[in-house]
Amino acid sequence: MKKIVLFATAALFAAFVSATAFAGDDRTISFDKLPEKAQQFIKQHFGDKVVSSVRQDTDWLGGDYDVRFVDGAEISFRHNGEWDDVECKDSQVPAAIVPAKIASYVTEKYPDSRIVEIDRDLRGYEIELSNDVKLKFDRKGEFTSIDK
Repeated sequence: MKKIVLFATAALFAAFVSATAFAGDDRTISFDKLPEKAQQFIKQHFGDKVVSSVRQDTDWLGGDYDVRFVDGAEISFRHNGEWDDVECKDSQVPAAIVPAKIASYVTEKYPDSRIVEIDRDLRGYEIELSNDVKLKFDRKGEFTSIDK
């Protein structure tokens, strides 16, 4: 019985050490510590907004960045400065970052709504509209599903 308890304790300790090793380190950094690509994206599409905070989450994959603005808008960037997610709940996502095919679909099907969040990954895009409808599109901008 002692061996089982000892083994279980060792396994829990190993799991804890492993989890904390990969958890990353979330810390505040200055704007100029962002990758150049992320800085340019912000200057081009959010130049009129005031940055509230910049956080870096470092992990074994290289880390990600979160930028928050005084007005509540948020942008998440990958370690290389490519944007992942843009959220503008009180306004709308800049039109220039929305693929044309997706923008056309939203304008046609939801003319009274605006895009308040866009999230992209390897599979495609997820869009949230001001009426809380969530739309999914593939990488080519083709509509795939809706979540109301």
